[in-house]
Amino acid sequence: MIKKTLALFMLSFFSISIFAQGNVEGGFYVEYFQLGERGFTDFGGMLHVPIGEKVTLNYHLGFGTSTNGGIFVHATGGAVAGFWVLNKLGGSGLQVGYLSFLFCLVPEGVGVYLPAKNKITTHISVNPLSVEYYYKSSPNEEWGKLGCDVVARFKMQTGLKFPNYAAPQIAGTWIYTPGLSTGKFGIKAGVTFGFE
Repeated sequence: MIKKTLALFMLSFFSISIFAQGNVEGGFYVEYFQLGERGFTDFGGMLHVPIGEKVTLNYHLGFGTSTNGGIFVHATGGAVAGFWVLNKLGGSGLQVGYLSFLFCLVPEGVGVYLPAKNKITTHISVNPLSVEYYYKSSPNEEWGKLGCDVVARFKMQTGLKFPNYAAPQIAGTWIYTPGLSTGKFGIKAGVTFGFE
């Protein structure tokens, strides 16, 4: 039953993407994230899967460092939930691999393309399942926070095969449950180099 459900879900997910009017976009990004008193720099990959002509499902994964030292990771909430299920229930004899895989397919958020102006295409995203993770060994500090990013990307074609576009971006971040060492609001700025 689980295999049939997974197969049906995968078929539905990929058929929506295959028959969508837009192009799948992928790329590499670099950004700076200021959260309260702390600064983070990360780089990683992004994937925007089209649903219809102008709407996308958004996925991002990035790794970096903090200005205070330590390691910083940005991931989708679905991927974090999937790996958590594997970690907590993986050795229990339950077949949780399918469930973990389904969690990984949950997007970070959705985006929409606005009409192009002067050869610049604007993509606005609302990503309510963004996870920010930070670890530093000395002094010991570790936290993971779920938050929401509102992102504006400004896509400009480069005329190259790769990257065939560059997209400066800016984002506002709201951390749902800030801690003693984390702020509630942050701002991100960066650039994506991608292909479609």
